[in-house]
Amino acid sequence: MEAKSSIRPTPPVIETRRIVKTFPSGREVIQVLNGIDFKLERGKTASIRGESGSGKTTFLNIISGLEALDSGQLLWNGNRVDLRHFGELAAVRSSQMGLVFQAYYLLPELNLWENVLLPARLRGKPGSLERERAEYLLHRVGLAERLKFSVEKLSGGERQRAALARALMNRPRLI
Repeated sequence: MEAKSSIRPTPPVIETRRIVKTFPSGREVIQVLNGIDFKLERGKTASIRGESGSGKTTFLNIISGLEALDSGQLLWNGNRVDLRHFGELAAVRSSQMGLVFQAYYLLPELNLWENVLLPARLRGKPGSLERERAEYLLHRVGLAERLKFSVEKLSGGERQRAALARALMNRPRLI
């Protein structure tokens, strides 16, 4: 008689099932995503490519919970999240995801170090360990000498590295 294993497979970090997204355009409706199935397993990477206007950004916004889908299912770590309230989804996202936006979205009223520390502050955890982590991350991306700099004085590449450090601040499962 064989013993059954009680080990359950690890669910994908992100999974989409038949995702559909449309946008109104005058009297027409443009279907940008049509039944997209996607899985990203733990420890794996993926790239999304396509022509301009093909739905790449829309898809990324949907899988990160920043934009609602019209139909289908979105799962994070095996848990369905497409039916959650936006505020609840934001709280889960802040603990599980680090987002790096094309436009950086660094806050000009905060210095570089404060921008990197911001995700921890939003979660109510700006203790000494988090402050040290922000400094460590800035060191790792080559910006240790610019901790107190205004983000407006940074080059585009420096801003991108700062955004990456900020995305890593809360030790997310997914970047």
